[in-house]
Amino acid sequence: ANAPSRLRRLHRRLGRSAWRVADAGPGVLAAMAWASEAWSLVDAWRAFGERAAWIDFDAFLQRPRPHLAAMLRHLHGEAAEDDVEAMMASGELGRYAKATEHAYDADLRRDVLDQARREHGQQIAEGLTWINAAGAAEPKLADAIRSLAGAARLA
Repeated sequence: ANAPSRLRRLHRRLGRSAWRVADAGPGVLAAMAWASEAWSLVDAWRAFGERAAWIDFDAFLQRPRPHLAAMLRHLHGEAAEDDVEAMMASGELGRYAKATEHAYDADLRRDVLDQARREHGQQIAEGLTWINAAGAAEPKLADAIRSLAGAARLA
C-alpha cells in the first residue's frame, strides 16, 4: 500500500525516476520500500551526527540489558542500574510493539524470519537481486547502503 509513496521518495533522493511500481513483484516492492526507508535513516544520521544512534535489533533481542544501558547513556549521559533493572522487569519488554498482547523475543523473531525464508524465498531473492542491481546502477543509493552497513552500533 505504501509502495508508490516510498518509490516517490526514493526517486526524489535519486533526482530522477528510475523504476515503476507496476513493474515490480512483491520482493522488489519490499526491496524498494527498504531502500527508501534505509536511505531516510542514513540522511537523518548524516544530519544529526552523534545525536543519532544505531541499534542492532537482533543483538538487542539477544541481550537487551547492555543495549538498554547503552541507549540510556546515549540519551541521558548515564545509565543507572535501577533504571535498567526497571526496564528489564517491565511488562513492556518482550512484547510485540504493534500488538502488545503478543510476546516477542529473539527466538520468535528467528522463527518468523526462517518461516518467511521458506515461504517467500523466491521473492526475497528477487528483492536482493533488485537491491544489488539498483546499487550498481545508482551510485547515490549504493553510497547510502554502504553508509548504513558501516554505521557504528550502540552496545
